[in-house]
Amino acid sequence: SYNTKPGKLVIKEIHAQHDDTQLSANGVGWFSSENPWRLAFEQLNVDNLTPNVTFRNALPEGIRRAFDFLRPSGAFSFTGPVEFSGPGGADNAMGASWKLRIVLLRCAMNAGNRIDEINGVVQLDGAWDGTNVKLDGQLDLDSVSIFRQPGGRAYQVTGLRGPISFDHGKFTAGTEAAIPPRKSDSPPDEKRLRGDAIDGKIYLDAAVVMDNEPSFRAFVELKEGRLEKYAQQYLQGQSKLAGVMNGWMNLKGKGTTSDRMTGEGKLVIAPAALYELPLFAQLFQMAQFDRTAFEQADVNFTVGNGRFDLNSIKLEGDTLKMGGSGYVRFDGAMQMDFGLSRRQLIPNPFKPLIAVKVTGSVGDPRTKYVPLLELDDSVRQFFDPRRMTPRSGFGQTATEPIR
Repeated sequence: SYNTKPGKLVIKEIHAQHDDTQLSANGVGWFSSENPWRLAFEQLNVDNLTPNVTFRNALPEGIRRAFDFLRPSGAFSFTGPVEFSGPGGADNAMGASWKLRIVLLRCAMNAGNRIDEINGVVQLDGAWDGTNVKLDGQLDLDSVSIFRQPGGRAYQVTGLRGPISFDHGKFTAGTEAAIPPRKSDSPPDEKRLRGDAIDGKIYLDAAVVMDNEPSFRAFVELKEGRLEKYAQQYLQGQSKLAGVMNGWMNLKGKGTTSDRMTGEGKLVIAPAALYELPLFAQLFQMAQFDRTAFEQADVNFTVGNGRFDLNSIKLEGDTLKMGGSGYVRFDGAMQMDFGLSRRQLIPNPFKPLIAVKVTGSVGDPRTKYVPLLELDDSVRQFFDPRRMTPRSGFGQTATEPIR
């Protein structure tokens, strides 16, 4: 309807539908041959928006680039004020701004690594000047799933909160200041993307540059996670595992697939009761050792070529000591060498008693004895550090990540 002032349009109510997507809005428009036009929706409501190919092709080129990297899927609903503006005349350039509350249901997107089963709310403010898009948002998500394995298993994070942004072709989740190398200590929690996992806190900070070939850097940190909770959720039948888990991963990569991802990390479990793991249960049975609880487990690893290279695995207890190295592929296949020993008298308190090679998969490990000489050098070094100098790059603790 029009009011008495020429060039002003009052939209009392509008409804539209496209497939399963429904739209309703009200607002005001100003149109003049002398001034830029404006169309301000006081309240725009969109339900069940599916970001399919048709939706993607309707986006401006700058936003389409971000869409192609993020590859969102699922059902999105949003509400809030949206304003469009333009210079009028023959020039078709158009700008836009918005302050939206977005509800996500079983959504997924790419942020360096695929994140799926996203459920919750995002408050998203943004602007489009006809060339560039700028976004600032706050996540308040009930749950997400990350690091999904080829077999379908993924790790769940609940209560995920923190900032996201997009500006001049860079998407940031959390804060780039948290990603090593750091200029200072870890930034305040409210600047990081953080959530709850296995009764501990997990931090997820990532920066993605949207070039012709997107590149990303990411930092994942776990504080005070519980091994017993991990076993309950992800290791069926392993109810007697226990320990406190602290660790980190520093990752980078290009493209949209995980096979080009590289990085390094560390995991510390202390105290640790690990004898119920299938791998260790087989080892103890083969060596005819009684079950025991290790006081601490340390794992240093690198990431590359579609696998985790476990450069150093150390488990120590009052009576037993284990050292190992090997790899675990992203699909769960693995190969590792272990030396297992009992405590001996000084000056050589630990001496390898058995050497074991482990193959198979994480869920189905297979062990066999091998001669001690077939142990990897890094495993032999674990029992006699004088044999070689330590490898560089793994001197940090899990609570003091690399810079």
